[in-house]
Amino acid sequence: MIMKYFLILLLVFPLNSIAYSAKIYHTVEKNRFYTLRLAIPKAIMSIEPLKENVVQLFNAAADETKKNADEAKTMRAGYFPPLSLETKWQVTFENKSLLSISGITYEYQGGAHPNTYFQTIVWDKINNRDIPITELFKKDKVDLALKAIAESAQRSWIKIYTQRSGEKPSPDLIEQAKQGITSDPKTLKNYTLTHAKGHTTINGIELLYGAGEIWPHVLGEFRIPVPLSVFSEYLNSEITTTAPK
Repeated sequence: MIMKYFLILLLVFPLNSIAYSAKIYHTVEKNRFYTLRLAIPKAIMSIEPLKENVVQLFNAAADETKKNADEAKTMRAGYFPPLSLETKWQVTFENKSLLSISGITYEYQGGAHPNTYFQTIVWDKINNRDIPITELFKKDKVDLALKAIAESAQRSWIKIYTQRSGEKPSPDLIEQAKQGITSDPKTLKNYTLTHAKGHTTINGIELLYGAGEIWPHVLGEFRIPVPLSVFSEYLNSEITTTAPK
């Protein structure tokens, strides 16, 4: 079985180095112009369409990094700092029907500073497809659920910022956060399901925002928890045990 997965990786990744461990797969491609790294847990690799989704996301970013490196070689004479792209995926929740994963990417593409961004997928293991946040809820309760989540997330953002900086955010920053965290599903798309240790039912969601995505880059990344109590009354009736239909 190990050899089977190893051969799959060789076919999927055009990379220079592939390492296998019991729980995670690592791939690395490195030269003097760029470094590409990808880490994928075994739980993702065991679901073929999900694995393909994750690989395609990384390959698209890797192609862009290689393109940027080629342009830098053409435009700059002599040495330039090597570019980098590193993505690490993790499982945030899993039961018999659902698998929630998040990937954090650190990249340097030659600008003033490195960038960080998140990608998330909540996967319906029964029907082999991803689940947008809107499908977690009863059809006639989606708007109410997203409004409640956005308002809770805005309050959590203020609390996290205050703990991190030692002072409350300015009115301008609060307004910026309100404009970035809204009930529009697009601003809530990077969500993951979370659970208490040892449990197979969700206890909330976490919204992920990379550094500079909504607020100034100096504030860093934010992982904003929203407890289940905020939106539990709007959930599809079987969401904690089975994937939504």
